[in-house]
Amino acid sequence: MTFTRSLNIQKGTGGVPTVLVVDLDKAVAASFTRKLRDSGYHVLEAPDWNQAVSLVRFHSRPIHILLTDMNKANHPALAETLKMCRPTLQVLFISEHADMNLPNVLDPETALTMVRTLLKSTAD
Repeated sequence: MTFTRSLNIQKGTGGVPTVLVVDLDKAVAASFTRKLRDSGYHVLEAPDWNQAVSLVRFHSRPIHILLTDMNKANHPALAETLKMCRPTLQVLFISEHADMNLPNVLDPETALTMVRTLLKSTAD
């Protein structure tokens, strides 16, 4: 798996950071979700686009990061749609395909490091 992040870094909000995990393979989502929760993050899960949009619209707390698969149909468009509702939302794309030419391999520990890096960059 590999990663990239959105280019628009904006100031985050305080509190426990929330990560929205959207439409990942169930086993991948479970391992990422477990690692993030064990590290103190609030994690929301959405198995598809519709539930992701609903969560972003109606969740009462800030959502800091979207974690989703770059290879799923229309997920870059999903990220843009969600950012229209939550402009400060940061995006962490992952890919299970090595041919995406994205810079680093992701496992749950690396994903956690990238989440921390994104959150730190928004606090600066």
